[in-house]
Amino acid sequence: MDRISSDFDAEVPFIDDQIREMQLDLHAFINSFDDSEIYDFLTGLFENSDNGPTRSQAFTALVQLPHRQPTDFLEKVLEHADSGWRLAACRTLGDLSERWRGEATQLLCLALLKDADPDVRFCAAESLGKVGNSYALTALQHAREHDQGKDYEGWPVASAAAKAIKAISS
Repeated sequence: MDRISSDFDAEVPFIDDQIREMQLDLHAFINSFDDSEIYDFLTGLFENSDNGPTRSQAFTALVQLPHRQPTDFLEKVLEHADSGWRLAACRTLGDLSERWRGEATQLLCLALLKDADPDVRFCAAESLGKVGNSYALTALQHAREHDQGKDYEGWPVASAAAKAIKAISS
């Protein structure tokens, strides 16, 4: 097996410098746009693209915009006709940083109590177990006692709610 010549090794820092410079240029380019322009562009991609990966990337980018509250976008997604996107919103709400957990808890409680799809309700309960606070206990107790739905694997929503209650209470 041939080894890479030392001439190539000498070029690696140059390549790294070029990549670093391109990243800085890209960062400056992105920051040259107004947040509302970026938000509107990405929202348009998410809502109108027929390409699944494009929609997924727009979803991810919208949640990560630095000067936007991710819960505003995720609240809209929770009303989406496609339950897969509502499920993605619940998962994402469960992964938000401490800063957004109050809003995330409220949105997840609404999804738990009102969404027609048991997969979405199950995910909402699981996410509440990660980010929920005492505000979520009433909704979780209601789901534990009254929700007869099961997720796609047959796991009861009520069980997920009970597990979330235990996580929040401990």
